[in-house]
Amino acid sequence: MELAHYSDFAVRLVNTEEPARNKDSLTSVDAVRALFGASQQMARRVTDGDVTRFRNVRGRLRSVFEAADGGDEVLAVDLLNSLLMEFPVSPQVSGHETLAEDGRPDWHIHLAEHPSNAS
Repeated sequence: MELAHYSDFAVRLVNTEEPARNKDSLTSVDAVRALFGASQQMARRVTDGDVTRFRNVRGRLRSVFEAADGGDEVLAVDLLNSLLMEFPVSPQVSGHETLAEDGRPDWHIHLAEHPSNAS
């Protein structure tokens, strides 16, 4: 997955709730798995506890989007940085996808499933 996939995932996560209509489709392990896609390794590891965690993160991501939409870039960045501090990511270069025309791997960035600063 390239980085654009992760931002798409964030949008899909936020859109599992429609506060104005009092609707929430993120209510089960299967709903969380559907966000990832059934074939993804992460989807297979989802547990009941993850539903609550994703709902919590969803609310915080919504605040990031609302701040950005309202033109408050500083608040949006502060909120996003807070999430990144709590959930550190580790970029990793990968070349397992289709080969480029010249036969070289199609290099791209993934986010590793382990934090780079794990102790």
